[in-house]
Amino acid sequence: FSARFVFMGNESLVTRGRYQPFGNHHFAVSDYFMDKHDADELNIVTEGLSGERTPTSPFYGDEVAEMIGAAFDQDYDVDYEVNVVCQNEVFDDNVFALLEDDPVYFTREDSHAKAFGFLELLYDLAFWNDSSIQDVDYEPRKDMTPFERVDLPVETSSTSIREMIDQSDDDWRQYVSDPVEDMIDEKDEARRVMGEEPEDGKYVSIVKNFLI
Repeated sequence: FSARFVFMGNESLVTRGRYQPFGNHHFAVSDYFMDKHDADELNIVTEGLSGERTPTSPFYGDEVAEMIGAAFDQDYDVDYEVNVVCQNEVFDDNVFALLEDDPVYFTREDSHAKAFGFLELLYDLAFWNDSSIQDVDYEPRKDMTPFERVDLPVETSSTSIREMIDQSDDDWRQYVSDPVEDMIDEKDEARRVMGEEPEDGKYVSIVKNFLI
């Protein structure tokens, strides 16, 4: 899924997440990093490794990719290119293709910053590999600057949005774009799963699916 707009600079950025669901707060963070780097290409990788709906990840990875692409196409007015890829395999050719432009990886997750910092070193050592990460840009969640730059309701998290949906609290609608709202309304199974008790942590199902 991609949305193409007028180019700005010459930097390519990449990030990865679950986005369950994708909200205005996710957009605000991505837009902040794009502006910080004067970048012209945003690459968002969604998680599609688990292959099942869970209470913490009720949407399939391709559904998340679709909602993000539609959100940028229809609701978020940006002047850079947006590419959204669902990672369905650990060694995913589509994801590796994004790294051929040596993008900067950005995150607000400390664990992600450390993991991708290691990958950056690994790619640099594997000189035979055309895929690489130029740098890792990490800013902690406590920094509210990204949210101050957009005139959108962002005072929430995906966890809070899921809780509101499960509790039939329509306040969740203000925190997502129209295409995301439409998809949530259409996915009865995803909404049902949100109300179930999680059996594992949010990333455990991914590991189990990969190992079994």
